[in-house]
Amino acid sequence: MGKLKILYSIQNVGGIDFSKDIGDTVPVKYTFRGLQQAGHLVNCVKLHGKSVSVFEDVINFQYPTDAPLGMTKSMVFRGFEGGVRRLQRELELPYFAFFDSLRFYDACSRLLDRYDLCHEHNGLFCVGAALACAHKGIPYVLTFSADPIMELELVGRPLKGIHAWMAKKEAKFSLDNARKIICVSKPAKQHLINVWQVESAKIVIMPNGVDVARFGAKHSPTDIRTEFHLDGHPVVSFVGSFQLWHGIDLLLESFAQVLHQIPNSKLLLVGDGQARTSIEEKVKNLGIASSIQITGLVPQKKIPEILSAVDVAVIPYPKMPNELWF
Repeated sequence: MGKLKILYSIQNVGGIDFSKDIGDTVPVKYTFRGLQQAGHLVNCVKLHGKSVSVFEDVINFQYPTDAPLGMTKSMVFRGFEGGVRRLQRELELPYFAFFDSLRFYDACSRLLDRYDLCHEHNGLFCVGAALACAHKGIPYVLTFSADPIMELELVGRPLKGIHAWMAKKEAKFSLDNARKIICVSKPAKQHLINVWQVESAKIVIMPNGVDVARFGAKHSPTDIRTEFHLDGHPVVSFVGSFQLWHGIDLLLESFAQVLHQIPNSKLLLVGDGQARTSIEEKVKNLGIASSIQITGLVPQKKIPEILSAVDVAVIPYPKMPNELWF
C-alpha cells in the first residue's frame, strides 16, 4: 500500500479533548502516531465552536488553522443559527447538531480534494464528514468506538421521538457510506451486524492496544507509594474514566468486605468522570472513606508508575444487558 494523505475527522467535540489523556482521546492520539510512523500524512479537522480547526501537527496539537468555510461563515447563516439556538434553549428543545453538521460538511467539502481518504471517529449527530465524502467521492473510514445511542439507553437517558429517529438516521447514513468500519471487539462487530445491518465484510476488528514501551518498562513503586501514603498497606486499584457502567459500586462493596479480613488495605481509584459523585456517596455510606483514595485525573504517562505500586489491579465491569465494548 502506498503512502496516504489522510484527513482525520472529529466532529464529536465532547468525546475528544486533545488537552487530556482520557477515554477515546488516547486511542485517537495513538492512531495519529501510528499512521505517521507508517509514513502516512495525517491532518486532523475538528469542530471548534462556530469554526472548524485544522491540525497539521497531530502530535503536539499546536498552531491549528481555521478551515475554509463558505455559506456557513456568512452573516445570514450565523444570524439564523443564533436565533434558532436561542429558541432551542428557551423552549428546552433537544440538540440535533444541525448547524454543526452543516459547518463541518462545508469545511470538509473544501478540504477533501487534498486527501486520499477521510477517517472519522464516530459520535452522536456527527454526519458532516460522511456527507462531504459522499458528495466528493472520497473514501470514508469510520472508527466505531461505541454505540452512543445505546450508551444513553444504558445510563437511563434514552433519546426519544424525532430526536431518536434523527440520531438513528444519521448513524445509519455514516455506517452505510463507510468503506471500512473499525471496531474494538467481536461483540461490537456483532452489534453492527445485528442492530445496524452492516455488511460483515467491511467490518474490521482492531482491539485497543497497549503501548508496550511505556507499560512494559520497569518502574520503582517507592515514589508513588510515598505520594499516595500507601507504604505498609496492601493496595487494590482501579484505573478508568469512572463511567456508570464500570462497576465501581460493586468494587466498593467488595472492598468493604476485604477490609473485614485485611483492615489495613487501601483502595486507590485513579481517574474521574460522571460516576464520581455517586462513588463518593457510596464510599461515605459504606463507612470506608479512610481506606479509599481518589486521585482525580492524572497524566497517562504516570499510570504505569501507579500500577507498579499496587498489588492488585481490578476491572470490575459488570455484565450488561447489551455487551458492546469488551
